[in-house]
Formats: sequence, structure tokens, C-alpha cells
Amino acid sequence: MTASVSVRAFVPEDMDAVIDLLQDVSAYRPAAQTVPALADAFAAQADCHACVAVRDGRLVAFGSVFVLNRVRGGRSGIIEDVVVAPDVRGQGVGRLIVDALVAAARARGCFKVSLEAAASAQPFYAAGGFETGGQTMRILL
Repeated sequence: MTASVSVRAFVPEDMDAVIDLLQDVSAYRPAAQTVPALADAFAAQADCHACVAVRDGRLVAFGSVFVLNRVRGGRSGIIEDVVVAPDVRGQGVGRLIVDALVAAARARGCFKVSLEAAASAQPFYAAGGFETGGQTMRILL
């Protein structure tokens, strides 16, 4: 069912649609006047690859991977903000996004990719080859 979906790199003009998608997982919305600068700054990061999925001209999914240079050498990736529009979930669009992010990390020489997933999303990531590894802890600032 993903035949009519294309995945491409994020561009700053995608920002409003991405922010709208992210409202499904977080209520935070940046002030409208800051969005263009935020989009440009996000897109300019050399250590980040972000992509979007588009179907029939509509942005329906987003995800990003940040590449870290490790202290003992090597690189690893951290996937962030994978989100799919509710009306296209379960149609393989999320898998296209995650596969594109893993491929981008691999192309940048990463030896592993990790992510934080809600319990409800763990079967989705496990089906894509991710394994549970440790316990994520965080502090919100």
C-alpha cells in the first residue's frame, strides 16, 4: 500500500506540516514567527538526516536520525521524532521512514542505531530488526 508514497529528504518548507504531524505526540508548538529560523537551523545540521513521506502531495510522515561521534571512535545514530499521520498508519509508511533513517546512518558509517519507543510501538520496531537493549532513562529539562 506504500506504492503511492515517496520518501525524500526534509527541506525547510516542510516545517509547518511536520509541526502539525508532531502535535499527535506532543502538544508543544513553537511560536509561528520562529518557525522559519527553526526550520533553517534544523536543516543545516551536518550531523542530522531527516526525511519525510509524501502521498498525493501531502506530507504524511517524518523522522530524523542524529549521528554521534563516539569517544572511543566509531559513530552511532539516534532516531528521533518518527511520526505518521493517523489516517495512513498501518500501511507501511512508518517502515519506509525508519528504513530510510537506518540507511542514512549506515551510509554515514554508524555501527549501531538506537531509539526510544513507547511500549505500544515496540512491536513495530522489533519487526524492523530493533532489539530491546537496556533501559532508557531521561530527565526532562
